[in-house]
Amino acid sequence: MAIVTISDRKWELLEAHFIDYYGDTQGRTPKWPLREILKVIVWILHTGAQWRQLPKIFPPYQTVHYWFQKWQGLEVYSELVREIILIYNLTMLYL
Repeated sequence: MAIVTISDRKWELLEAHFIDYYGDTQGRTPKWPLREILKVIVWILHTGAQWRQLPKIFPPYQTVHYWFQKWQGLEVYSELVREIILIYNLTMLYL
């Protein structure tokens, strides 16, 4: 199984894209760290797996899908993909 890793240095740079979108509509802090959510989204995109096929080691698929939809609707996703493609190299570890 492939696991996505994001170094601390890379996350510090990527995290800036999420600052304005961190809380939900009630302003609560999410239960799952956004770094973990991003790693799972990259895993989904890399493997082509369905949301419901997420291994139990990941956050619930409903949570990951919620954030994916939220970021996509707010155009965070396109900004982030552009940044990742142009600047960053996320590492896939195969277990």
